[in-house]
Amino acid sequence: MRTVSSVGLERMGRAVLCTVMGLAVASILLPLWLLGGDLGKGTLALLICVMPLTVCAVASVVIMRTEIRQDEEGAVELRLWPYCRRRLPAASILSVEPTDRWTYAAGYGYRFLGDGARALMTGGPTITIRTTERTWVVTARDQRSVVEALRLRLESADDDGGHGRP
Repeated sequence: MRTVSSVGLERMGRAVLCTVMGLAVASILLPLWLLGGDLGKGTLALLICVMPLTVCAVASVVIMRTEIRQDEEGAVELRLWPYCRRRLPAASILSVEPTDRWTYAAGYGYRFLGDGARALMTGGPTITIRTTERTWVVTARDQRSVVEALRLRLESADDDGGHGRP
């Protein structure tokens, strides 16, 4: 299986998230420092639990990547690493096309769109893959080259007796 596109959060998105994480951690540690740790056992335990959870949540978003992979038979694997992956058999793919930038709202993560469509997004340009089951909108580094690569492999799988339809 070869990687056709791999996109992580852009630099500014990572900077914003790291800043938010830093402010959250500071808002937890500052009261401890100002009050000399005299907050009571329950409050201290809560703060100790909240800080690692905050750091883990933000870190998991910072490392998030959208990947589009394809095998020799034309099957496509969509991944929102480290959270989920979805395999689309070549026979189920009806079309692959660049997405108009105003068609879907921007965002990050696994998104539920109208009409049963799903999106795997890490910000930036997207492509639309229509299958017999649903429509997928996926972040792709270069829309045109990703669409061409996917179509080419689907066409060659179709020529070799596969059922892919670009």
